[in-house]
Amino acid sequence: MTLSTLLGLGQLAGRSWVVASGHRIDAIRLNVLPCALLAAAFAVGLVAGTHLAGAAAFALLYGGGNGIATITRGAMPLRLFDPAQYGRIVGRLLRPAFLLSAAAPVALAATLEHVGQAGTLGVGLAASVALLVAAGVLTRRHPPPPAGPR
Repeated sequence: MTLSTLLGLGQLAGRSWVVASGHRIDAIRLNVLPCALLAAAFAVGLVAGTHLAGAAAFALLYGGGNGIATITRGAMPLRLFDPAQYGRIVGRLLRPAFLLSAAAPVALAATLEHVGQAGTLGVGLAASVALLVAAGVLTRRHPPPPAGPR
């Protein structure tokens, strides 16, 4: 098994958990979890260096965070905006995301070339901590919806 396989296993585990249990958590609060997992992944990557166990932990944490984020990415607009406008709003939100995804390989290569592996992990950690802070602010600004009948 290669380390890249662990990314997929982490994604599967994260998505499976959301299907099994995550639906009980408001989407805004659930969004804190993938942000925390991504921050943890980059922190582990920085601390572990080139150790195999650290790389495996990074792959699992990153995969789990990414897997859960793919679900919360679709659920968040339903919670934050008018559901009748979902298609229009998500379309507008996805444009910059697609542009950033297209630019990511070039940006990653340039970052690796200029600051090395540890520096690149540091940039990833800083970005993921910023996302975690933003997710925390969102949870404070948007109280959970009232509990409905079960």
